Amino acid sequence: MQYPNGLMQENIMLEPMANGLRVMTDKTNIIHKKKMILLGLAVFIAYLCRMCDFKFEIFQLAGYLRTYIYITIFYLWGRSIKRRIIQKQVQHYLISIAGLMIFWIMIRTIKYFITDNINVSRYLWYMYYIPLLGIPFLGLLTAMSLGKAEDYKLPEWTRVLYIPTIIAIVFVLTNDFHQKMFAFPENGSVWSDSKYSYATGYGVVMIWCIGCAISALVIIVIKSRVPNTRKIMWRPILPLVILFVYMGLYISEVNGLRIVLGDMTVFCCLFFTAIFESCIQCGLIQSNSRYDKLFEISTIEAKIVDSEGNVCYKSDNNIHCNSDNIDLKDLLNTNEVITDSGIRYSKALIKGGYVIWREDIKELIDLKDILAKNRDELRSNKKALQDGYYVNKRLKELTEHNRLYNIAHNQVKKQLDKISDLINEYCNIISEDKIQDGTSEIKSLENNKKKSNTIEISAKADAEKKILGQMMVLGAYVKRRCNLLLLADKNENIPAKELELCFQESARNLSMCGVECSVADRIKCEIPAAVGGQIYDIFEEIVEKTLNSLETITVWIDKNDDKIIMNIILDSSIEQIDINSYGQSDKWLFEVRTCRDEDMWIIKTIVTGVKHCD
Repeated sequence: MQYPNGLMQENIMLEPMANGLRVMTDKTNIIHKKKMILLGLAVFIAYLCRMCDFKFEIFQLAGYLRTYIYITIFYLWGRSIKRRIIQKQVQHYLISIAGLMIFWIMIRTIKYFITDNINVSRYLWYMYYIPLLGIPFLGLLTAMSLGKAEDYKLPEWTRVLYIPTIIAIVFVLTNDFHQKMFAFPENGSVWSDSKYSYATGYGVVMIWCIGCAISALVIIVIKSRVPNTRKIMWRPILPLVILFVYMGLYISEVNGLRIVLGDMTVFCCLFFTAIFESCIQCGLIQSNSRYDKLFEISTIEAKIVDSEGNVCYKSDNNIHCNSDNIDLKDLLNTNEVITDSGIRYSKALIKGGYVIWREDIKELIDLKDILAKNRDELRSNKKALQDGYYVNKRLKELTEHNRLYNIAHNQVKKQLDKISDLINEYCNIISEDKIQDGTSEIKSLENNKKKSNTIEISAKADAEKKILGQMMVLGAYVKRRCNLLLLADKNENIPAKELELCFQESARNLSMCGVECSVADRIKCEIPAAVGGQIYDIFEEIVEKTLNSLETITVWIDKNDDKIIMNIILDSSIEQIDINSYGQSDKWLFEVRTCRDEDMWIIKTIVTGVKHCD
């Protein structure tokens, strides 16, 4: 959690002063010293375990305890890196270094305490050079990443630097095949780290390793923002020099060194950690620390108080609550207080107490009032615009409805007129039936002519049924044709299924007129809406012209290349159909052919140029 001027709650020690406004001394250094004492004690215990192991051969217990201590040290250091280092890339590199140290300790433990296989031990020894090469290389990448933004990533060209390190690691791991890194005696039956000599390749590998370490330190110094960098450079340089001297003496096999400080793994890991930690402590590697000092010299008017309201820290530009008649302890019971003069006192919870700061927001309050006034005006204007919008929207909807109504009415006007005529005819028949029924009753009583009356009633029932059937056929066309018009208004193309539904409904209603109708539609794709409507119009015209004498009709629709073909076979003659009435287009061409086959008439409608159907 971050507060004004980057204040971090973990690095602030809150303790009320007897005098209230007196600045507390920072206890960070004391805590740091305690940690160093604990670290030294842990390293000393681990060293005793090594000496016990060496002198008294207590292999398991002392060795495992020593391993556990060192792994814990490097793990905790890695955890602290995650908390202290803000820049993500630097943080990841340093955590990776801690991981390599743990890896180094683990393979050393496996080599000396777990495995007895000489070949496995030799390759574990080769694997020492993975962290030995990787740690300086990651240190170099860390140095190159310093002074950048938190989300900074190294440029692509830096990936070239991975190549020498990878080659060196592979070179070491494959030493058995070339012995250019470590040379074993020709007469040696067993190759191990007890009897070997350094070959030419060893010097090349170590030059790269040392070069990475020195380059990293040089880059860190160049990028340093710490004043008087020369005065603090001895801190990271000293452990680096000690490390180089140790490695030189170790390689030279100085008598007594390997007995007293013979564990190169632990020695290197500890001093690598010391180098990086020294850079962090002296500011060469930027860390999330010393916020108490930053808080004191900040220009913001702020205080840090404990839970009782006692002042623990204050900035140089200190808050004077008395000038605004603000009780500091009363302020702790609320999140913020705004005075009449436009001064805002705010607080935030931190570990052990609160941080309180003062801001002059008078200009913001005045601006807020102006914005509120403008908001009211805008709200009023918005209401007027909304009302106008809804009126225009409704007007457009009504206009669109009228337009669609006119189009639909003009399309089916002829059928609507026919339905109106049929309704009148049906009403006349019903009226005649009522009159005739009364007259028939009288006549039947007088003349006993019941048989003739029954024949007349049956004929009129058939006429009524026929009229109702015709109205249903016309109604089905009106319904389905209007639906096609609505679809055509929204989309240029429609599914062929919609046309099939039109024919099926017409076929069902034709049965009410005693006409057997079958429909087969083999088109499964989309077709132009205008073409579908005109095909349906042709079918309807044929049905209306032949309905009085029609008994059977068969319709099938198919597609051939860019043509849609509708074949109609019926048992009634039909006059010539005027194809010009169906609106010829530049996109497609209508052609209607009529022929007779014995007692059946065949009407073929061909629509050419329908390229969309595929």
